Amino acid sequence: LALTHIVLGWLRQMAAAATPEDADLHPPARPKLASSPAQAARLAGELASLMDMIETERVTLTGLASLVDANLSRHWQQTVDFLRIVTEFWPRYLHENDLLAPMERRNRIILEEARRLLVDPPRHPVIVAGVTGSIPATAELMRAVLACDQGAIVLPGLDMELDEASWDRIKDDHPEHPQHGLRVLLDRLGKSRGDVRHLAGEPSRAERLARNRLISETMRPSGTLSQWRPYVTAADPQDVRRALDGVALLETPTVEDEAEAIALVMRETAETPGRTAALVSPDRLLARRVAVRLEAWGIRVDDSAGRPFRKTIPGTFLDLVLEAWETDAAPTPLMALLKHPLTRFGLTAGEIRRAARNLEIAAFRAPYLNSGLDGLERAVEQAAHATRTERREAPLLRMNDADWAAVRDLVRRVQAAFAPLEALRDKAGLSLAELCAAHATVAEAVALPATPAVDGSSDVDGAAAPEPGVRPDTPLWFGEAGEVAWTLIERLRNPALHAPPLAARDYGDFYRTLTATEMVRPRVPVHPRLFIWGPLEARLQQPDLVILGSLNEGTWPKATEPGAWLNRPMRKELGLPSPEEEVGRAAHDFTTLLG
Repeated sequence: LALTHIVLGWLRQMAAAATPEDADLHPPARPKLASSPAQAARLAGELASLMDMIETERVTLTGLASLVDANLSRHWQQTVDFLRIVTEFWPRYLHENDLLAPMERRNRIILEEARRLLVDPPRHPVIVAGVTGSIPATAELMRAVLACDQGAIVLPGLDMELDEASWDRIKDDHPEHPQHGLRVLLDRLGKSRGDVRHLAGEPSRAERLARNRLISETMRPSGTLSQWRPYVTAADPQDVRRALDGVALLETPTVEDEAEAIALVMRETAETPGRTAALVSPDRLLARRVAVRLEAWGIRVDDSAGRPFRKTIPGTFLDLVLEAWETDAAPTPLMALLKHPLTRFGLTAGEIRRAARNLEIAAFRAPYLNSGLDGLERAVEQAAHATRTERREAPLLRMNDADWAAVRDLVRRVQAAFAPLEALRDKAGLSLAELCAAHATVAEAVALPATPAVDGSSDVDGAAAPEPGVRPDTPLWFGEAGEVAWTLIERLRNPALHAPPLAARDYGDFYRTLTATEMVRPRVPVHPRLFIWGPLEARLQQPDLVILGSLNEGTWPKATEPGAWLNRPMRKELGLPSPEEEVGRAAHDFTTLLG
């Protein structure tokens, strides 16, 4: 939020000073296209990712301005000016508030641990496992571990089969190679491949060695492909076939078919006693598809990344509350909210469903020309009057006096529930805390369960407002997703947050941008032998069946894009990893899992 505040201020300054030539530029250099708070929040998120990478690599952008020469377009000069947020404004904000950036804090912790190991070496074994040293600070820690008497490093998936000449070319000529990261790491540690040995007791089956040799040749650096001919000439076809025993390739026409096939394979594994299986993929959408398909069969799988908050019942509900308000109670979003399982308005489930259905029949089955909650009330009264004076369809005529009373009561409840947001509709310069508090108040009123009063009638006005920070007793805030929603709302309505002032009309998009990356981790019992992992956490796991999903170019490995902020020459001059190195890391995960 603090970064969004800075970005929004910079964009508005640029928009005020924009010239006609700016119309040919792309965001973020075209300020008029990126001046809303939601767009600024998205830019802040992308900028935060760049800052994380800069801090992780322990480089600075102080020489960035000198990298833009006359041969580059004006867009790059505008980008460099925008990155002053990183080089000037953000460090100033951290200093003034006595704060530390998260990646810088992590680096300091790692380096302090390395210093501790060097100053006071432990007498017990210290082992680093499953780490490729892609973070420079981690490489320093690994060097300190090697200096310990009982220090050891276990490297995942180091290629011991590639010839030395090809191995030497990986570092400088082939950053996209799966072994590039380990090659650089060994140099940082002052070691060579000759210093690495297989773990004692590691199985050395002929099939495994043959598969590793095949993978090594398949992923050979492109500059040494002439070595394929000797390999093909000397290789025994039977050995190659045995190397691929247990490996199957399945191609599907659509992602839905891919998810269905993976779910079927995992279900078969679940029906085999003692057998384990894991889906490994960077594609979170595929992982969710598989998890949902398995859940339809009563199999709950632990997806390590969790489920997007906005896809949960409370997350969807909070979105629908905002959408119904933003669209002035338009028929489609209003009915979607009224039919949501959390919607109650102080009524029982049967009462709210019946009243919502009758409201739809009364107001929305005919051409609807009204807007707003007052317009909804007028539409209901017009429909009630028309049933007495005009010939109408049968469903409307079947509504009795009790049905019409329930519809009018529901409209009144909707008006009362949305009053806090309606009071802010045309205002500007509001704080995020104020808007979020109104959002939460409306959501709690909409989700208020039936609470019979002393005389047996429903409590139309709802329960008393809870004390600040005390979670109300409503289904909206309970369960895994409900607790995430409550924590998120409590954080956002903290008046101390350094958030930009907002107009009420901007709050909806701004809220959705802030919650787009929130995830919910399930705490319910899951299947003990089925898993869904990302490539990183699967590196040291050994299930009986490994399913590598979404092996589609652009997903795994991902596309070699330098990003919106820096081109390839800039990244190289600053000492940042190239896009090809990131592709190489993804390829290393794949080859490690396959081997």
